Parts: sequence; structure tokens; C-alpha cells
Amino acid sequence: MEKYYADEVIKAKRMEAFENEVKQQLRTEERFIKYFSNYSEESVERFINHYAKQKATWFESVNSYWHLSKNKDSKWYTMAKEAINKIAQKKVYNQMCRWLMQEVSFPDIEISYDWDEWLLNPLYFPFAEPIEKEEVDAYINFIGSLESSTPYDDYSHCVHHTPLSHTDELKDIANGKVLAEEDEEDKYHHYSRWFRYYDEVFSTQFVGYVPVSKIHRESFYQCYKTNLEKNSNAINYWEAEGFEYPKHLSVESRRALIDRYVKQYETYENKIGYEGWRWCTTTRQFTERIDGIVYELQEQEEYVPVESNDDWREGLSQAKEMFERGKIVDALPHAYDEYVYLLANKLGFEDWIEQKESYTDATIIANHKASILEGRRLNNEPENFDFW
Repeated sequence: MEKYYADEVIKAKRMEAFENEVKQQLRTEERFIKYFSNYSEESVERFINHYAKQKATWFESVNSYWHLSKNKDSKWYTMAKEAINKIAQKKVYNQMCRWLMQEVSFPDIEISYDWDEWLLNPLYFPFAEPIEKEEVDAYINFIGSLESSTPYDDYSHCVHHTPLSHTDELKDIANGKVLAEEDEEDKYHHYSRWFRYYDEVFSTQFVGYVPVSKIHRESFYQCYKTNLEKNSNAINYWEAEGFEYPKHLSVESRRALIDRYVKQYETYENKIGYEGWRWCTTTRQFTERIDGIVYELQEQEEYVPVESNDDWREGLSQAKEMFERGKIVDALPHAYDEYVYLLANKLGFEDWIEQKESYTDATIIANHKASILEGRRLNNEPENFDFW
């Protein structure tokens, strides 16, 4: 604490000396005397004192203000780099589909879980296909094609092989079938808007055509021992009547499941408590989101238009969404140029975009592979991953 006060005293003396130096310049240098000649001496003196104090303040904090200004610009550039990453994610996703269709093979890719790391960090995939300018243009058009009330960033969940496990459901979505109410909220968990838009532009509609037997067989082998205990007779994958595949519960599905469970099984008192908890949680989250939006808009130095809306909060949310999209669109061409440069010079992307931590690390994948091989052995099949 003593050091803090000592540093503050030194800082105050330094600012005072700088302030006096500025005052001396303004009072004595010919260019300033000439500039102030048409103003009253009293107003000039007040201006000199005010200006000198302000200059001492911003001069002392110049490094902090410079970094703040730089960070504002770098924020949009960082988001543009994330957009490049999302384009790359779709391309790696397409490569995974081709792998499932046995059109291509890659070293060290043996089971579907091997793709988790590369879907999360597609720019690090050693066999990634280069991003073309047309794909960047498509992403820009994609952002511009959405209504202001529709978030463009709905792809955060689409980083796992699970979308291919819902082929029938995705085929229904592609054909415009209306889903059940509990599935409607969750449909984009399986396939993002950006992925769908890319498919439409570049005709890569793999959904409904990619065989998922590889993934189903992985699940079968992993659960073989459990299912064998339920049925004493030896079972074969192709004749596995009653075989129970593990079902995937997304965050949205779990919420719906809890809602249904509480309504059906909990006591009246617990239901009241649950409804109160949900209301408080939802209200708090909504308030925090609006506070964040207001803070972000206040930070902008330029005009941010807000369209009329029956709900002012939604108006602010949409204004932020549209403003953010415009900034990303402006920064994307520059981010793409740097991406091309790094790729052409084989410099890698370690210092360009942060590598995200995969949900399935090497140990988890190794356990998956071990359980699959064990299931193959119990089913009297070769202990390898050569199955489709």
C-alpha cells in the first residue's frame, strides 16, 4: 500500500511538471500568441489552464488509451478471424462426410470421434482444403441474408459428429417438414444456418445422403457388453433386434425434459419452486444480456441506428446485431488476406487464432477406441476399425 501511495505522489508531481510546461508553451510561443490574439485575455487564460490539465491527464494515460482504441478495432478483426474459422469448419465437416462415404481417407482418422478436434479447430487440420474467396463472399452474403432478429452466430453447437446421427430428422428439416414442438427449438443444434446456406450455394447437401452406419456401429461396439448382459444370446450388429443406441440430449432437450418431468412427477410445492427458479433465472439472464448490449453500444464512437420496435429491448438487441455484422463484413476481406498469406508461407495459425480445447481429449478418444475394439472382439470380429 505504501508503494502505491509513493507511486501516486511521483505521478502527481510528474503531471504537475508537464502541465506547467504546456502552460509555458501556450503563453510564450509565437504561434499560440498569434492564434489567441482575437480572444480576451481572461478566456485565453482559462483555456490554457484547462487544456494543460487535460493534456497532462491524457498524456499520462496515453498507453492505456492507445491500447483501448486498438482493442476496439482488434475486436472486429478477431471476430472476422472467427468467421474464417467457421468457413473452415464447414469445409472440414464436408471432408468428414466424404470420409463416412468412403470417398477419402486420412492418416490417424479411424473413428468418428477423431474428427472432434478438427471440427473444433479446423484451421489446424493438416489436410484442410484452402478457403476460397467465393466462400468468404458467401459468408458475407449469408450474414446479409438474415433478418435483424435472427442471430447469425448459431453454429457454436455444430462442432461434433452428432449431426450425422440425426439424418432422418435433418432430412425432414431439409424437406420443410414441421417438427414436433419439443424438437423445433433444438433443430439448429444439429445443423447450423451457415451450414445450410453453404450447402445451398455450393451444392454440398450431404444431409440425408451420408451413410451413418459407421457411427451406429461404433455405438453398437461400445455398448456391446451392456447389451449382451441384457440378452444372453450372442448378437450380431445386423441382427441386433432391440439393440439400444445411446440417445443424445442437447442442452435444449434437457430443459424440455426437465420441464415435462417436473410437471408430471413433482409435488405442487416443488412445481411452484421450480417455476419461481426458472422465472428468476430467465429474468436475470435477460437483464444481464440487455445490460451487456447497452454497454457495448455506449462504447461505440459512431452512430448506431436503432429501428423502431414495440419492445425497446429487442430494438437494442437488433441494433447491436446489425452493427456487429457490418463490422465483421468490413474486417473479413483483411482477415482473409492474412489467412492466405499465412497459408502460402506455411506459417501456421498458432499465433493467429486461439486453439480451442476439445471436449474429447486424447485419453477419451483412446477409451472410445478401446471399447470399440473390445466390442469387436466380443462379437467375434477383427480387432480393427475397418468397418462401415
